[in-house]
Amino acid sequence: FKTPPPTIFAATFLPDNDGLVAVDSRGRLNLWETKPLLNAEFWSNQEEGFVPSTKCSHQLHDCSIYSLAVIRNILVTGGDDCIKVWNLNPLLESNESPTLLHTVDLPQESLARGAKLAAP
Repeated sequence: FKTPPPTIFAATFLPDNDGLVAVDSRGRLNLWETKPLLNAEFWSNQEEGFVPSTKCSHQLHDCSIYSLAVIRNILVTGGDDCIKVWNLNPLLESNESPTLLHTVDLPQESLARGAKLAAP
């Protein structure tokens, strides 16, 4: 049984063109180097279905991450469980996991079949 690849829900470029980050259905932040991705010749030499290797990948949530925003060295991620605020400096400087600064838990109500709905 082969595990299906994760679904990418959001992506954005880092400040100063330091890379492309994306968040996925496994709760991970993935980083790619920008320079080859923005080169048309790089893509013309790849086979159909080619997926570039990540520079690094870090587990940030225990659930899917659906959104992200980057402002200077701050990353904000939003998942099923909470919103998290991160310091990006470790990632920008040495590909280490961002440092968690704050978590905003989202109150939720249970619905049928285990689904959750954010409470007003």
